[in-house]
Amino acid sequence: MSRAGRLPVGPLHMKRKLIRTVARTVRLSLIAAAAGAAFLCAVLRPAPLSAQEAGPPRIMLGFKGGYSQLAGYYADQMRGAAMLGVSAIPYSFRFILLEADFAYGSHALKESGRSYLSVSTIGAGPLAYYSVFRFLELYAGVSFTFTFFHLKASALNREENAANPGFMVKAGIFIPLKWGVGARVGFEYLHTYISGRPFLALNYYAGVTYNFGHLLFPDREDRDDSARTLVRIDSLYRKGLDEMDRGDLGSARDAFREVLSLDSGHRESKRLFDLINEKEEVYRNAGEFLDQKQYYRAIPLLEDAGTLLPEANSRLADVRGMLSAEVPAMEKEGIDAYEKKDYEKCITVMQRLKLINPGNGVMRIYLPRALRRYEALQKLK
Repeated sequence: MSRAGRLPVGPLHMKRKLIRTVARTVRLSLIAAAAGAAFLCAVLRPAPLSAQEAGPPRIMLGFKGGYSQLAGYYADQMRGAAMLGVSAIPYSFRFILLEADFAYGSHALKESGRSYLSVSTIGAGPLAYYSVFRFLELYAGVSFTFTFFHLKASALNREENAANPGFMVKAGIFIPLKWGVGARVGFEYLHTYISGRPFLALNYYAGVTYNFGHLLFPDREDRDDSARTLVRIDSLYRKGLDEMDRGDLGSARDAFREVLSLDSGHRESKRLFDLINEKEEVYRNAGEFLDQKQYYRAIPLLEDAGTLLPEANSRLADVRGMLSAEVPAMEKEGIDAYEKKDYEKCITVMQRLKLINPGNGVMRIYLPRALRRYEALQKLK
């Protein structure tokens, strides 16, 4: 390596450079952490607490493997390398995990196939995670790292060591499987320094995890299922209400039926499920009367069904429009019956007129009068 790329071993030089490196690393780490936190707050909403906290606590151990690609200055001097690592998550709270990890890779120097730089990194920091689905969780976070370098230069027959702090930004997905076992796919960006130059590595990896919380807290499994069931019931119930508002009673009924399959005692879903069936039965009966041209018997049923079914209101408007031509003759017939003191006939005519046009002015005058006169005559008998 050139003098600029060598690993310095002088104690005073190392001390001064370590102080400068720590200062740079802290600044960059704070910037990265703030940016990551802002991104998560702006883009991700934490899942409902009942869903996010359900299940055993996260006490996880994982193993990963992948490929480490260098960037920047050292990408021209060293090749990418396979990497192996292990991670531990000892603590979790809501949508925050604390992770400690270790990774190792060995990069061959391009100028000499027998020379290599071993890179061992340990780190710790928070991860924010978000449950998109039960089987898929996004995560992102930042770790403060300490990286140990070991250079073996075969051509010079010498070895040198160095260690520097840094930071790592990471993102990826957790895929919970069964019995505490899960998969993990992710990306890491490592930023540290060596020989006064930034050492940048892009790590791509996949691995497996195991959550010991399933062994240590087995009772939380039942609570996990119960919490997910409650979330599912609430989601289905709200879906049923939305479908009713849109007039899609078939989809609403299916949603309420599924709620009842999960909780047979859900009163409101049972009430609305029965109400939908009742209104659809009323609408079918109205259709039978319409087929038989018994319009005045169909209209009250269409009015009743129309409180839920838009198609019932549409057919009701068609029937009233078809019968509207009879209104003038019915008005005359009702008035004539009233003047002849045939109040019973007047009431019958006006009630039919009301079915056709509930706001008809003649009906509003003569129907109450005829009812009063008819009731008075009945009392005298």
